[in-house]
Formats: sequence, structure tokens, C-alpha cells
Amino acid sequence: MKDFKIVSVLTASLFGLSTAAFANFYSFMSLPGATLDGLPVSATAQFTTTPGTITLALTNNISNPTSVIQAISDISFTASGVTGGGGLKTPTANLVTIGEDKSPLVGNPQWLLTNTSGNNYHLDALAGPATGPASLIIGPGPYTNANGSIDSNDPHNPFINTSATWTLAFAGATASTVISNVVFSFGTQPGENVPGVPIPAAVWLFGSGLLALVAIARRRHGGVMRGSPIAT
Repeated sequence: MKDFKIVSVLTASLFGLSTAAFANFYSFMSLPGATLDGLPVSATAQFTTTPGTITLALTNNISNPTSVIQAISDISFTASGVTGGGGLKTPTANLVTIGEDKSPLVGNPQWLLTNTSGNNYHLDALAGPATGPASLIIGPGPYTNANGSIDSNDPHNPFINTSATWTLAFAGATASTVISNVVFSFGTQPGENVPGVPIPAAVWLFGSGLLALVAIARRRHGGVMRGSPIAT
């Protein structure tokens, strides 16, 4: 995890932030090439750790999915040094109803966050009072490949469209909180799990450096960037 901390320090330096104020960033993707029931599944999770808060952005990368088994239902992770944080959690998200389903839209989709043991947490759309099996995260359309588990399926509609973001309050969370042991789950049956792998630190370095250069250029040119075409 040292690479991730280096990235955060460099990001803070690029933006002129003190080490006490910056956030730590962790990004994971599901194991490349993963399949469930012969269908591809792919998810990305981005965690931002700050004092008292962990923000989680969860994205489904499968376009034009075939089956509900390709929809994200839950995620497990370890957050070092934190306590509490459990309960129903409402994400920032957009809902989509697919097909001729006429069931009412879920006004505030909720997933249940539980502390499974130690610093291990499980955020789940299917558990108890959560709004599943509706409000799973489905990839972007068009949904021309959708079978009956998606298209006009009353129990499964509406879906969260592509991505959802949760801001989770945790006692003990700081910018130094480490996120690890990420596991993604898919479909409406428990146990359809795919391990998460860290996205290489070089990706964060490139993105952070590019954003810093954009900010500097805008300040120098009064908010307007000018430059020469880049040869391809």
C-alpha cells in the first residue's frame, strides 16, 4: 500500500495542500476477465479517506448487460483504524427502469452497511431492510441484450444507473486510513463474488499530475487554456 500513500503525498504537493489536509485515494477494479454464469462482470471502486469520512464511488463497467447477474449487489472492504459506521446508507445515484416494468421507483435506494468483524465492512443491497433486489448497480445501456431478469422484471427494477457514491461516517477515519481486501459481488444470490485488485499507482499519478497542470494553466490564463495541437 506504500504506492498509494506516495500518490496522495504527491497529489497534495501538486495542489499546494498540507499533509494534514489532503485525502488518501484508493482505487480497485474487479479481477480482469472475471465471469459469472459465463457472462463478463466488471466493477470499479474508488475510496477517498478523510478525517471522519470514507467516500466510496462504485461503478459497473459492463455496457448493454444481458443478465441481472452482471449487476453489482454489494462490496466488502477493510478500513484500518475505523469503528462504527453501520446502518442503512443512501447513495447519490440515478435510477433507471428497464422495459415495461410499472413498479414504483425507489425514492431513496438504500444499502446496508455492516461491520462483519474487526475493521471489515460489507455494503449490501440485498440485506434485510435494504431496498434489494431492486437498486442493484447496472452498467450503461442501451439494454438491447437484456433478458427477462432485467427487462420488465418487477422485483429487480429500478436499477441504479451505472454508478453510486456513498459518503460514510466512520469514527477514527483519517487521511491515513488504508483500504484493502476489496471484494465485489454481483447478482441477486449471495456468494457471486469477484476479488478486487488495486489499480496501479501510475494511473493516479498521471491523473493527479494532469489535473494539477490544468489548474495551473487556468490560473495563468484567466481560466482559459491555450496551447498547440498535439501530434498523434
